[in-house]
Amino acid sequence: MAGRYKYALGTTPENMVYLFQMGVKAPLQTFRPYSKIIEDAAGGTVGQGRAGDEWLWNVITDAQRAQLRAYCPGASADVYVWTLDDSLATPAWKLFRGKMRWNQISEDRQSNSRLKLSLSFVYYEDVTPS
Repeated sequence: MAGRYKYALGTTPENMVYLFQMGVKAPLQTFRPYSKIIEDAAGGTVGQGRAGDEWLWNVITDAQRAQLRAYCPGASADVYVWTLDDSLATPAWKLFRGKMRWNQISEDRQSNSRLKLSLSFVYYEDVTPS
C-alpha cells in the first residue's frame, strides 16, 4: 500500500475493493464524527448521532462513475467503507458499515465526465478489525 490511499468500498468486509483498483482517484473527503450538533443550555455544543462522510470529486469520468454506481445502483445502499477518520488526534483509516447515498442533485455532464460528483455516507458503525 505504500504511496496508495486506502479508500475502498464493498458489500461485505471480505470483498472490499480499493478505489485505485477501480481506476478511481482519491476523493476530497469530509469526515463527520456525528450527524448533528446540538446547542446545550450553557451555549456550548454537543455532537450527537452516528458518524458519516462525504466524498467529492471535482471531475470524474463516466467510466469511473459507473464503477462507483455498481455499489449503489439506487438512491442508497448498505455498504462497507474504508475511509480516513481525521477527527482523531492521530487520523486513522477505519472500516465502517453504513449507508451510501447517491447525489440527489442533477450532475453536471461534460464530455464523458461529471463535475462536482459527491457521495454521502451516513449511519456509520465502526467495524474496524482490532
